[in-house]
Amino acid sequence: MSLDAPIEPVDAAKVSLVMDLVLAQGAFVSSAGFLVSKVGARVVERNVC
Repeated sequence: MSLDAPIEPVDAAKVSLVMDLVLAQGAFVSSAGFLVSKVGARVVERNVC
C-alpha cells in the first residue's frame, strides 16, 4: 500500500491502528488465505528525474 502525501512526522500508534483495521476487514488475500498479521511500515521517498 502506498500514500501519495503522508503526514509527517508519522504517528506510529495511528499507523499500527490502521494496519489492524485493514487486517480485520480482510482487505488483502493471498493464495494461502487472508493476511492475519502485520510485519511493519516504513516511509520511503523516491525522487524520479
